[in-house]
Amino acid sequence: METLVDEYWININIGKSLICIINDWLNAEELSVNESLSILQNFNTACSEILIKYTGSGRKLYCFGKLYNYNCIDGFWNITGSGVRFSGKSIGQLNSRYVKLIGLEDQKITNNQK
Repeated sequence: METLVDEYWININIGKSLICIINDWLNAEELSVNESLSILQNFNTACSEILIKYTGSGRKLYCFGKLYNYNCIDGFWNITGSGVRFSGKSIGQLNSRYVKLIGLEDQKITNNQK
């Protein structure tokens, strides 16, 4: 039962927060649709790479936390999560006050939108 509550919690705190930020930027015309898709794809890729690094497979690992900050300057992006907890059979439980994911936007997508 606790897992269901935690999954709901992460969806609200990380997923919804990131979507709300992107939606605000889209509405303010500060971001294109393709750039927003690139942000979400980069976020997903970075999370998957971290999970595979620690577990060999991210499929059986749960992550809980909330979105703290997101920045994208000159094509470089970073997303910071706070109160992040990874848990799974292969690693037990791994806690971190903050987790920062850093990447470089796809220049082809970014340049096509300008």
